[in-house]
Amino acid sequence: MNFMLIDDDETIRIMLQDIIEDEDLGIIIDSRSSAEDLSVEMLQLKKIDILIIDFLMPGRDGIDAVKALKGFNGRIIMLSQAEDKDIIAKAYKAGISSYISKPLNRIEVTSVIRDNIENLKLRAFAEGIQTSLQRTFSNSHVLPMSESPHQVYAMRKRGSAILHDMGIHAETGSRDILAILDVLDEANAASLPSLKQLFAQVAAKRGLPEDKESKAIEQRIRRAIFQAMTNIANMGIVDFASPSFGEYSMHYFDPAEIRSLMNDLEQGIRPQISRCHINTKKFLLALLMECQQK
Repeated sequence: MNFMLIDDDETIRIMLQDIIEDEDLGIIIDSRSSAEDLSVEMLQLKKIDILIIDFLMPGRDGIDAVKALKGFNGRIIMLSQAEDKDIIAKAYKAGISSYISKPLNRIEVTSVIRDNIENLKLRAFAEGIQTSLQRTFSNSHVLPMSESPHQVYAMRKRGSAILHDMGIHAETGSRDILAILDVLDEANAASLPSLKQLFAQVAAKRGLPEDKESKAIEQRIRRAIFQAMTNIANMGIVDFASPSFGEYSMHYFDPAEIRSLMNDLEQGIRPQISRCHINTKKFLLALLMECQQK
């Protein structure tokens, strides 16, 4: 992460730089004592991710500077000794993301910065999924009339793209999911057979004992779906109104489970597969239907 520090007190800037570098939070791209010439264009040119700015400074104060940064896609953290709730509310209204009180506390500074870094990463992840989805759906509508969707987009290829969008393409269970798509494709299936039958068919194709391998397949797929649910829940926290979030959370998972995961994540509780209901059949059926669409 790239940081810019603005505070008329050089000691504060040095302290912040020491904390950021000691905790390996990022790189200080610029450190200055005034916000007089601060602009969105400057932040974009320097590729700043997080701006940390003081509230009270001679000349142009922090709130006035922040108000002029409409369109900045990074995060803004404000420093201040003021504890007046109206002043803090005014700062948030101006556009800051977080607030750190003075005198600086290393633990507080580190925690606030880590939260903002996590937010930026989640937003990037969500935007990546949305872009991939738009590309996938756009491509699916421009197939030449002379070619069938099956010829151009094999079910495995389409399924792989969707799993990639969900962030689980590297999961071991995703290979099992694609193997199930192969079985359904070969059978030209219009609906989903029993899961037990599907797992057994995949095991048989691999030349492995059906009983033992079927159970292993089931567990690997459950873990992959759980990871997908966690990724989509994170996406919902970043942008609940995202069409991509709505599409995945409604069609592939139980919305109540996604909401529960979102609550846990927002409270800093680590998601656990044992506390989550995973509807494997709904996930596979939604994937089958999506892969068969023209």
